[in-house]
Amino acid sequence: MPLPPGPIFLLRTLPQLFGPPVAVYAALRYLANYVDAIPRWAGPLGAVLIIPALFFVPVFWADFKNERLRRELGADAIPFVRGGGFLGHRLIKMLMEQWKVLYPSDFYCDLPDKYGTFFHMRLMLQDMMVTMEPSHIKAALSTQFDNFEKGPVFNKSLRPLLGDGIFNADGDIWKFHRGLTRPFFARNRITDFDIFEKHADKAVSVTRTRLREGQPIDFQDLVGRFTLDVASTFLLGKEMDSLSLPLPYPASGCSESSSLVNPNAHIAESFVHSFPLAQKISSTRYLNAHTWPLLEMWDDKLKPHMDVINNFVDPAIQSAIERKKEGVEKGEEESLTLLDELVRQTDDQTLIRDETINMLVAGKDTTATTLSFAVYMLSEHPQFLAKLRQEILDRVGPDRTPTYVDVKKMKFLRAVINESLRLYPPVPLDSRWAVKGTTFPPITPGGKPLFIPAGTNIMYSVFYMHRRKDLWGPDALEFDPDRFIDSRAERYLVSNPYIFLPFNGGPRTCLGQQASTPYPLASTPKY
Repeated sequence: MPLPPGPIFLLRTLPQLFGPPVAVYAALRYLANYVDAIPRWAGPLGAVLIIPALFFVPVFWADFKNERLRRELGADAIPFVRGGGFLGHRLIKMLMEQWKVLYPSDFYCDLPDKYGTFFHMRLMLQDMMVTMEPSHIKAALSTQFDNFEKGPVFNKSLRPLLGDGIFNADGDIWKFHRGLTRPFFARNRITDFDIFEKHADKAVSVTRTRLREGQPIDFQDLVGRFTLDVASTFLLGKEMDSLSLPLPYPASGCSESSSLVNPNAHIAESFVHSFPLAQKISSTRYLNAHTWPLLEMWDDKLKPHMDVINNFVDPAIQSAIERKKEGVEKGEEESLTLLDELVRQTDDQTLIRDETINMLVAGKDTTATTLSFAVYMLSEHPQFLAKLRQEILDRVGPDRTPTYVDVKKMKFLRAVINESLRLYPPVPLDSRWAVKGTTFPPITPGGKPLFIPAGTNIMYSVFYMHRRKDLWGPDALEFDPDRFIDSRAERYLVSNPYIFLPFNGGPRTCLGQQASTPYPLASTPKY
């Protein structure tokens, strides 16, 4: 049985940590025998002092070099968050507590009020800068793209889940993965609405059944199942059918039998349970950076969930390989699914699995989040719900399935989705790693550029940026889809498209953007 992450981490770290103290102690004790000026107690003292020196001296030296480079570049330093405690432990505690209870990226509390839209923290000797400035995000994602990567902390923390897939890769590996998956997201693929119609009809059916019982339904759970079934069918050609599983009742209501409807339901039930937990564990590992193995001393919290995910994905890969063989024999090599496209281009099953899981992560949660918050907002604003319903009835009618052209023509539908994405972006917080020391544009016109040291983790908050009143107007916190249709769109968006980034920007723009909004966004950055 393999060791848990914690003991492995200690086995790798302890020799590096205790090797220098032992060497210093032995050297000083040896010299003390021949040099009278060196007392006997120098050995133990040197062994103790070398440990903090190993950590802090490199930091002080890096600060010295960075300060010299900052002056050479004629740049200003970024406001530094004070009062974080030793190694930033107070800040770390605050961020971890807020992460559990607040909407992701809303957990900086009052730091933006104190330090502005760009500030610098140091957590466990690691530099982190947080920005909500469109010009900074544009620099990291587009104009200085080659200098900003996902970085080693992100890569290592997420590798057990994402492998070397497109969301966890940098440089040439990322370019390879991008080229591998991009062909499948052509318009003829994303405009095939049959898959969506089938699973949407089932979602509506189970909703009606539950409501007829006089019981509420967990809408977030429902759309999570819907998007999982769509994603598994669209990407893998293997239907999860999680909508056939028993829906949860509220804690105060009756419970439902665990009898399962479809013959493979136990697989779907395990996957529905394990998939979000695998993502949550991976995110926690990333937040704890290099020290996350210390939280998993007795067991690998991710492994059982990855076993469930792989047990679902691997048979789908084998089926795609068999389809490829049959297609070659028949002279047919059409890629029916993303998995078929991957199998057609490579025989590396690890690569195929990594890419498939990456796309499942992207395809399920982003759409489910958007649907959840769109319905939440419409339920609180019945006037917009009535307006949207009327547009759909006028264009599509009560029975017909909408087409790509129908969706493209429904401007208010587009505005509702955009406004939901603005207030509740599916990826509210993201990060990049500075490869080399550089600068970001000044916040104040005519000011000096702002210095970014090499090895700094840049956290950029789309959530905060989407809610800034100076960027979106005095009503920025209000849900108003008309802002994407009336004069406000021209006033705020057209002149500064990087204030609206639900799909990221630059070369790593979301491949599924056209699938999510099959119409041109006024604020879509051009590259």
